[in-house]
Amino acid sequence: METTQEVLLALRRIIRTMDRYSKHLMSRYGMTTPQISVLRELERRDGRGVVEVGRALLLSQATVTGILNRLEARGLIERRRAQDDKRRILAWLTPQGKAVLRDAPPLLSESFNERFGSLTDWEQTQLLSSLQRVAAMMEAHSVVVGVKLAGSSQARSSGQGEPGGTPPGVNRTPTGPKGREKNSQTRTEAAQRGKESRHVEPRPSTDMDRAGERDTLGS
Repeated sequence: METTQEVLLALRRIIRTMDRYSKHLMSRYGMTTPQISVLRELERRDGRGVVEVGRALLLSQATVTGILNRLEARGLIERRRAQDDKRRILAWLTPQGKAVLRDAPPLLSESFNERFGSLTDWEQTQLLSSLQRVAAMMEAHSVVVGVKLAGSSQARSSGQGEPGGTPPGVNRTPTGPKGREKNSQTRTEAAQRGKESRHVEPRPSTDMDRAGERDTLGS
């Protein structure tokens, strides 16, 4: 097997392991990994805002807000205004939330931290450097693909790729002012229909419904 294939296979193993564990948490405990992570973060320091929790867990504000909404609906946290600044809303663990944490299993990240800590300094540095390079390569590919898709979408919406660059349904030979006006209107409507037919709704945020949560923080 080529080295490239071995690297990709290792990445798939990591993703598959994270996904399986997240599904196990959901089926056994009815919670996602990010939800437990947020509860653990509040256990470390209770009474924290959305921004603070997001920074600690590397999650966006929208993701943390969605997670806190679901935890509050289950009675695991409560929100209160800060005493020193009434504009700030802080999250606090409830007795039910603390009880859930007592029964919650260890996260993959906790087990990983123990094993990673047993490595020598040079092994940790080497592993970190390799993973950072892989992440940078994946991010660069994602940016390139995004730019190409955006450019292709703009070209199609402008009618490029068709004879004369004219969208379907447009009369290429307008006659008189009224004909040109009608032709322009038809061109605009055709381009709009093309955009609508190609439009794909983005996945719900993250931050996030449960699927989004798994993708964002699967450790």
